[in-house]
Amino acid sequence: MPPPEKLHLTAQDARYLRDEFSSAVDQKTSLHLPGNDPTDPLILRVKQLVSEFVTETMQLSRHALVVDGAEMGQVNSIDAHLRESTEHIEPFDMGLAEELRRVYAEVDETTVRLSEMRKNVPKVISELYKQAEVNCADIGQPTEEGVTLEAVLEELPPVEELNEEDRETLRQSLLEIKRLRGAVPETQTRLEELGKVKEVVGGL
Repeated sequence: MPPPEKLHLTAQDARYLRDEFSSAVDQKTSLHLPGNDPTDPLILRVKQLVSEFVTETMQLSRHALVVDGAEMGQVNSIDAHLRESTEHIEPFDMGLAEELRRVYAEVDETTVRLSEMRKNVPKVISELYKQAEVNCADIGQPTEEGVTLEAVLEELPPVEELNEEDRETLRQSLLEIKRLRGAVPETQTRLEELGKVKEVVGGL
């Protein structure tokens, strides 16, 4: 006579059966126990005995069970086996590991670049700030030889004496001077903003 066929279950199914069995027995017991005080010594003792009964019943039935392909008759405790089976270990993923290494490399590279920026950017901004200050201050100021813009304009010949080409050159020059003078307030505002950036970056 062939041996009876064993019941094949997953660990999740086996735990579900155990928990449902325990819940049904606990409900039946609570129905017949007097009172509902969870701290009552009698109730606590009965619940302990019921829990031990469920564990023992599962233990006795293990010889007829195959859980996740493993013969439960070969284990010492089916309850311990079901607890251990909840720890699922994912297989090693080479692609994911390579992606992780790439991300770490990018983080390292970004960290190095950020470190260099913290060291170099304040110096660069400081140089630009100084250069912009000089350029802005030079507009309309005397040259190294002491020549001012007003002096140059006074020495220009009357417009009537200029030919068409010289007139156009003079007109364009005056327009450029006007543009530069009009840009001074905006440039000064940008200098102030640049100075604030310099202070912030320098504090990093």
